[in-house]
Amino acid sequence: MDEVKRQSVEHQVWELEWETAFNIQLRIQDILGYVIAWAAADRVTHRRLLLQCLDALNLHPPSSLEEPAGATHTVVDVNGESTVVIPFDVLRGAVSIHQPLWRLTAGLFTASEDQLRFLVSTNVSSLSDEEIAIRQQMRKMASTLYEMPLRALVLCAQASAQLWRRNGFSLVNQIHNYYSPLCRAEMFDRDLLMMQGIKEHL
Repeated sequence: MDEVKRQSVEHQVWELEWETAFNIQLRIQDILGYVIAWAAADRVTHRRLLLQCLDALNLHPPSSLEEPAGATHTVVDVNGESTVVIPFDVLRGAVSIHQPLWRLTAGLFTASEDQLRFLVSTNVSSLSDEEIAIRQQMRKMASTLYEMPLRALVLCAQASAQLWRRNGFSLVNQIHNYYSPLCRAEMFDRDLLMMQGIKEHL
Protein backbone atom coordinates (compact mmCIF):
# COMPACT_ATOMS: atom_id res chain seq x y z
CA MET A 1 0.00 0.00 0.00
CA ASP A 2 3.06 2.18 0.08
CA GLU A 3 3.13 4.93 -2.47
CA VAL A 4 5.74 4.78 -5.22
CA LYS A 5 7.84 7.68 -6.34
CA ARG A 6 9.41 7.86 -9.79
CA GLN A 7 13.12 7.09 -9.91
CA SER A 8 14.56 9.66 -12.30
CA VAL A 9 18.30 9.56 -11.63
CA GLU A 10 19.22 5.97 -10.88
CA HIS A 11 17.51 2.59 -10.87
CA GLN A 12 15.62 1.34 -7.83
CA VAL A 13 18.22 -0.03 -5.40
CA TRP A 14 15.89 -2.72 -4.00
CA GLU A 15 12.49 -3.94 -5.05
CA LEU A 16 9.62 -2.65 -2.95
CA GLU A 17 7.39 -5.24 -1.27
CA TRP A 18 4.12 -5.30 -3.19
CA GLU A 19 2.67 -8.82 -2.92
CA THR A 20 1.18 -8.40 0.56
CA ALA A 21 -1.06 -5.55 -0.55
CA PHE A 22 -2.48 -7.62 -3.42
CA ASN A 23 -2.97 -10.63 -1.15
CA ILE A 24 -5.00 -8.42 1.18
CA GLN A 25 -6.91 -7.05 -1.83
CA LEU A 26 -7.78 -10.57 -3.00
CA ARG A 27 -8.99 -11.51 0.48
CA ILE A 28 -11.23 -8.48 0.97
CA GLN A 29 -12.62 -7.89 -2.51
CA ASP A 30 -15.42 -10.46 -2.07
CA ILE A 31 -16.30 -8.87 1.27
CA LEU A 32 -16.39 -5.42 -0.35
CA GLY A 33 -18.72 -6.78 -3.01
CA TYR A 34 -21.06 -8.14 -0.32
CA VAL A 35 -21.01 -4.82 1.56
CA ILE A 36 -21.88 -2.93 -1.63
CA ALA A 37 -24.70 -5.39 -2.45
CA TRP A 38 -26.01 -5.15 1.14
CA ALA A 39 -26.02 -1.35 0.95
CA ALA A 40 -27.75 -1.41 -2.43
CA ALA A 41 -30.56 -3.56 -1.00
CA ASP A 42 -31.70 -0.94 1.50
CA ARG A 43 -32.12 2.79 0.86
CA VAL A 44 -31.31 3.88 4.44
CA THR A 45 -28.20 1.69 4.64
CA HIS A 46 -27.01 2.96 1.27
CA ARG A 47 -27.39 6.61 2.29
CA ARG A 48 -25.65 6.12 5.63
CA LEU A 49 -22.75 4.16 4.16
CA LEU A 50 -22.30 6.70 1.36
CA LEU A 51 -22.29 9.55 3.88
CA GLN A 52 -19.77 7.71 6.09
CA CYS A 53 -17.49 7.07 3.11
CA LEU A 54 -17.65 10.74 2.10
CA ASP A 55 -16.87 11.79 5.69
CA ALA A 56 -13.89 9.42 5.80
CA LEU A 57 -12.59 10.71 2.45
CA ASN A 58 -12.97 14.25 3.77
CA LEU A 59 -10.81 13.34 6.78
CA HIS A 60 -8.07 11.92 4.53
CA PRO A 61 -7.75 14.29 1.56
CA PRO A 62 -5.29 13.50 -1.24
CA SER A 63 -1.79 14.84 -0.77
CA SER A 64 -0.70 17.74 -2.92
CA LEU A 65 2.70 19.02 -3.97
CA GLU A 66 4.14 22.00 -2.17
CA GLU A 67 2.77 25.19 -3.66
CA PRO A 68 3.71 28.78 -2.92
CA ALA A 69 2.18 30.13 0.30
CA GLY A 70 1.00 26.63 1.30
CA ALA A 71 -1.89 26.51 -1.20
CA THR A 72 -3.70 23.15 -1.37
CA HIS A 73 -5.86 24.00 -4.39
CA THR A 74 -5.31 25.93 -7.61
CA VAL A 75 -7.82 27.63 -9.92
CA VAL A 76 -7.33 26.71 -13.58
CA ASP A 77 -8.93 28.73 -16.41
CA VAL A 78 -9.43 27.21 -19.87
CA ASN A 79 -11.50 28.95 -22.58
CA GLY A 80 -13.37 31.08 -20.07
CA GLU A 81 -14.24 28.10 -17.83
CA SER A 82 -12.57 27.84 -14.44
CA THR A 83 -12.29 25.00 -11.95
CA VAL A 84 -10.46 24.23 -8.73
CA VAL A 85 -7.84 21.46 -8.89
CA ILE A 86 -5.41 19.85 -6.46
CA PRO A 87 -1.86 20.65 -7.63
CA PHE A 88 -0.13 17.32 -8.20
CA ASP A 89 2.33 15.90 -10.71
CA VAL A 90 2.44 12.10 -10.85
CA LEU A 91 6.04 12.25 -12.10
CA ARG A 92 7.15 14.15 -8.97
CA GLY A 93 4.74 12.99 -6.25
CA ALA A 94 4.16 9.66 -4.54
CA VAL A 95 1.29 7.55 -5.94
CA SER A 96 -0.33 4.30 -4.82
CA ILE A 97 -2.37 1.82 -6.84
CA HIS A 98 -4.23 0.87 -3.65
CA GLN A 99 -7.17 3.19 -2.89
CA PRO A 100 -9.75 0.99 -1.09
CA LEU A 101 -11.86 3.79 0.41
CA TRP A 102 -12.26 5.57 -2.94
CA ARG A 103 -13.20 2.28 -4.58
CA LEU A 104 -15.75 1.39 -1.92
CA THR A 105 -17.34 4.80 -2.47
CA ALA A 106 -17.33 4.20 -6.24
CA GLY A 107 -18.98 0.83 -5.69
CA LEU A 108 -21.91 2.58 -4.03
CA PHE A 109 -22.63 4.23 -7.41
CA THR A 110 -23.62 0.79 -8.75
CA ALA A 111 -26.90 0.89 -6.82
CA SER A 112 -30.16 0.95 -8.74
CA GLU A 113 -31.28 4.06 -10.57
CA ASP A 114 -34.04 4.58 -8.00
CA GLN A 115 -31.49 4.67 -5.17
CA LEU A 116 -29.26 7.18 -6.96
CA ARG A 117 -31.97 9.43 -8.37
CA PHE A 118 -31.66 11.82 -5.42
CA LEU A 119 -28.18 12.83 -6.64
CA VAL A 120 -29.58 14.45 -9.80
CA SER A 121 -33.09 15.29 -8.64
CA THR A 122 -34.23 18.85 -9.33
CA ASN A 123 -37.00 18.63 -6.71
CA VAL A 124 -34.91 19.38 -3.61
CA SER A 125 -37.99 19.70 -1.39
CA SER A 126 -38.63 15.95 -1.70
CA LEU A 127 -35.15 15.02 -0.42
CA SER A 128 -34.35 13.98 3.14
CA ASP A 129 -31.80 15.88 5.23
CA GLU A 130 -29.32 13.03 4.73
CA GLU A 131 -29.74 13.14 0.94
CA ILE A 132 -29.23 16.91 0.89
CA ALA A 133 -26.09 16.50 3.03
CA ILE A 134 -24.73 13.87 0.62
CA ARG A 135 -25.39 16.09 -2.41
CA GLN A 136 -23.74 19.10 -0.80
CA GLN A 137 -20.73 17.11 0.32
CA MET A 138 -20.27 15.53 -3.13
CA ARG A 139 -20.41 18.93 -4.82
CA LYS A 140 -17.91 20.32 -2.33
CA MET A 141 -15.57 17.32 -2.73
CA ALA A 142 -15.84 16.88 -6.51
CA SER A 143 -12.15 17.43 -7.25
CA THR A 144 -11.18 15.24 -4.28
CA LEU A 145 -13.41 12.35 -5.38
CA TYR A 146 -11.88 11.92 -8.80
CA GLU A 147 -8.32 12.87 -7.82
CA MET A 148 -7.07 9.49 -6.56
CA PRO A 149 -8.57 7.34 -9.34
CA LEU A 150 -7.14 9.80 -11.86
CA ARG A 151 -3.68 9.52 -10.28
CA ALA A 152 -3.78 5.72 -10.55
CA LEU A 153 -4.84 5.90 -14.21
CA VAL A 154 -2.14 8.47 -15.02
CA LEU A 155 0.47 6.31 -13.26
CA CYS A 156 -0.54 3.34 -15.43
CA ALA A 157 -0.42 5.44 -18.60
CA GLN A 158 3.01 6.84 -17.75
CA ALA A 159 4.36 3.40 -16.87
CA SER A 160 3.04 2.12 -20.20
CA ALA A 161 4.95 4.96 -21.89
CA GLN A 162 8.12 3.72 -20.13
CA LEU A 163 8.46 6.83 -17.94
CA TRP A 164 8.84 4.67 -14.82
CA ARG A 165 11.39 2.13 -16.12
CA ARG A 166 13.87 2.76 -13.33
CA ASN A 167 11.34 1.71 -10.69
CA GLY A 168 11.87 -1.97 -11.38
CA PHE A 169 9.54 -4.93 -11.50
CA SER A 170 7.51 -4.15 -8.39
CA LEU A 171 5.68 -1.34 -10.20
CA VAL A 172 5.34 -3.42 -13.37
CA ASN A 173 3.77 -6.24 -11.35
CA GLN A 174 1.43 -3.89 -9.50
CA ILE A 175 0.14 -2.41 -12.75
CA HIS A 176 -0.21 -5.88 -14.26
CA ASN A 177 -2.37 -6.93 -11.29
CA TYR A 178 -4.34 -3.67 -11.45
CA TYR A 179 -5.54 -4.69 -14.93
CA SER A 180 -5.60 -8.48 -14.40
CA PRO A 181 -8.95 -10.32 -14.18
CA LEU A 182 -8.33 -11.14 -10.49
CA CYS A 183 -8.34 -7.50 -9.34
CA ARG A 184 -9.69 -5.53 -12.29
CA ALA A 185 -13.33 -5.38 -11.14
CA GLU A 186 -12.39 -3.93 -7.74
CA MET A 187 -9.53 -1.71 -8.93
CA PHE A 188 -9.46 -0.46 -12.55
CA ASP A 189 -13.21 -0.75 -13.10
CA ARG A 190 -13.99 1.05 -9.83
CA ASP A 191 -11.60 3.87 -10.74
CA LEU A 192 -13.41 4.36 -14.05
CA LEU A 193 -16.75 4.14 -12.26
CA MET A 194 -15.74 6.86 -9.81
CA MET A 195 -14.67 9.17 -12.64
CA GLN A 196 -17.93 8.55 -14.53
CA GLY A 197 -20.09 8.75 -11.41
CA ILE A 198 -18.75 12.08 -10.28
CA LYS A 199 -19.09 13.54 -13.77
CA GLU A 200 -22.65 12.23 -14.10
CA HIS A 201 -23.94 13.29 -10.71
CA LEU A 202 -22.36 16.73 -10.49
